[in-house]
Formats: sequence, C-alpha cells, structure tokens
Amino acid sequence: MSRQQFAMRQFFRDAPIHLLERYFKGKDWLADFDFAGFQPGNVEPLYGAWEALPDEVRAQSEETFREIDALACEGGIKAVLDDAEFWGEHEKLLAVLSALDSWHEKSFTLFLDHQKYWKVATAFIHADTISQRYWRKCKNLPAKPAKVDDAASIAALEANLVHYFTTQEGRGKKCKVEVYRRGTLEYFFAYPEDHPHKPLIWKGRELKPQLETPAFEIIFIFDAGQGSLDVYIDGDRRIVPELQKIFAGIMLDFVLTGSDKDTRAYELAPLKAPDMQFQYGAESGILRVAVKKLRLSLQTRPIQRITLEASPTPENPRAVYGMLDKLEKSYPKDAMKITQVGIVVTFAGKDGGKESTRSFDLGWPNSCSLAHDEKGEIIRKMLADSGLEPRWPGR
Repeated sequence: MSRQQFAMRQFFRDAPIHLLERYFKGKDWLADFDFAGFQPGNVEPLYGAWEALPDEVRAQSEETFREIDALACEGGIKAVLDDAEFWGEHEKLLAVLSALDSWHEKSFTLFLDHQKYWKVATAFIHADTISQRYWRKCKNLPAKPAKVDDAASIAALEANLVHYFTTQEGRGKKCKVEVYRRGTLEYFFAYPEDHPHKPLIWKGRELKPQLETPAFEIIFIFDAGQGSLDVYIDGDRRIVPELQKIFAGIMLDFVLTGSDKDTRAYELAPLKAPDMQFQYGAESGILRVAVKKLRLSLQTRPIQRITLEASPTPENPRAVYGMLDKLEKSYPKDAMKITQVGIVVTFAGKDGGKESTRSFDLGWPNSCSLAHDEKGEIIRKMLADSGLEPRWPGR
C-alpha cells in the first residue's frame, strides 16, 4: 500500500491532460493556459501557470490532487468499489473503470464524476495505510452484528466518547461518529474535539497565529463473523482497553472486563517444518506462499534470539530453511522457539497482468502487520485455514 511522496510536477505527468483541463476550467482557473499544446514530457509550463495562481487556489487544488494521487493505485480503486458494492452499484462502476487506462485516469474520473463514493473511499484507504503497529486488537467479543443501523446507539457511542475524554483528558467536548460497511467489516470513524491551539498560518505574505479547534481520530473496525475489534487512536494507545469497553457495551450490549483478556496466540510452531503446507483455494487468487524470515528464541541460559532472513524465489521458496538446517547443527531443535515469522504471499495478476506480492510479519503471541484491505482479509483466511490464525472454538 505504500506510495511515493506526493510531488506536483509528477502528478501533472501522471494525470491525463483532458481531466486536468476539466478540473481547472470547471473552477475558472488557468483559463488562458494552452491545454491542447501540453506535452507530458515538459510539465514546466503547466507547473509555472499553477504556481502563479493565488495561494488559496493552489492550496485547494493541491489538497484535491493529493487525494486523487492517494487513490490512484489498486488499493484505492478497490476502496471505491467496496463502497459501490454497499450501494449495489459495483458492477456498474467496475464497467466504467475497466474502460480507463491508468490508475490516475481512474482516480481522477472518480473524483470528477462519482463523488458519491469519494468520501468513504478516502476514509477506507486512509485506514488501510495506517501501519498495523498503531492498531490494537480485541478478539473475544460476541460474534454478532453491531447495532450500526440504530441511530440511538451511534448517538450513545458519541456521548460516551465525549464523557470519557472530557472527564479523563479535558478534551472531546464534541464528537461525530461515521459508520461505513465494507464487505463483512463495519468501520466506525470517530472524531472527538481536540484541545484548541494557535498554529502559525501564512496569510498572503504575513505569518499569523490562528485559533483552531481540530478533531483527533479514532477508528473501530468490527468483524462480526470473528467477534474481533481493531482500534486505532491518534494519540496515547494505552487507553485502547477503555475504548474497547465503550464500544462493546454500546454496540454489542456486552460487558468487557479485565477477565475477558484474549489469551489466544498464533500457532507458529508448524512453520519450523520446511514442508509446512499453507491452505488456500484457487478463488483466493494466491499463487504461492513462502516464509522469508524466522526469529528464534533459543531456550538457553541466558536466552538468545537469532533472526534468519532469506529471499525466497519460485526456484528456491524454502531458502530460509537452509539457514535453519545449519543452525540446528549447533542447537537442539526443541530448544528453538519461533517468536516471529515473515511471510510473502504472491497473487496472480488480474486478466493475465503482472503478479503482485504482499509481505507481512506474524509475531507471538498475537501480533500481525496485515492491513484491513481485500488482500489482507484473503491472507487472514488463509492463515486461519492453515491452523495459524487463532480462532474461538466454533468460529
């Protein structure tokens, strides 16, 4: 999901000129620029004309172009299609996008002609690109639907977040919660009010302080099928257990207590065997799965840790196990416990296109760096089917 840092000149190279013309002319900006004579290999005339626009116009257009650029990738377009599926319009929108060539043409067209999906898609792609080390997971909740269609419950969630943050942190006097469905997952984006502050703002040629009351962000992602809740907060993650209790009590009518701590762990021991078989079907789109890293805890005195890392290839997918064989000549096999694995999953290209890969880490007892996008969920199912992902009995 990672993307290169945004640069305006590069965006002008990537974006189709007819869509740039539509955007600028629709705003009555750059009315005198010769779009017909634009050459993608020489963006300086367009960049110079854009730089000559008023500061507020440049700021507004750059913010828009950053959003378009962020969605100009496979994950971004998939996020838009996920929202279209909620409206029952997935096939219709897919037909439109399939007729377009580049990711930037698809993303720019969506911004200009399909604003209905834009806000939700940008929220999804934002959640997808947050590093998994900032999320905290709770896996021991009831496997039942959250009360997403109950306006009173959403209002109660807002009110309880307001009460918690005003009493505990002296902020959060207002809060807005927005709920979106994405496949089998429910996304709750909460925006409590933060402390006011006065950042320095450029106004023309003057630098002045301006009072602002920003919002901070909390994201809840609930999987009713697994009874799991992922929580992200833009701030101190030590309060996540309290946020989990608030969510569970209001949206699931479930009292989450300290005794409900999830003690399940990833079962990493099978990955010590080089002939470990990952379980997945052809419908998953997965071509192959390989282990590329093993972090071992040696049960010696004192305990030692060793990390083995290799680059698996189709010809040698078990390269890291050759390193493990050498290590086992120095240490007893039963004295080595796997505490982290790095895995690379290769997906088939769509319509005969280029293969793609997804790399991630599993850490004992229950950490996983997978994102919550389509491929991340496919891989999670593969892990569960392979006996590695922890599940509650009967799920």
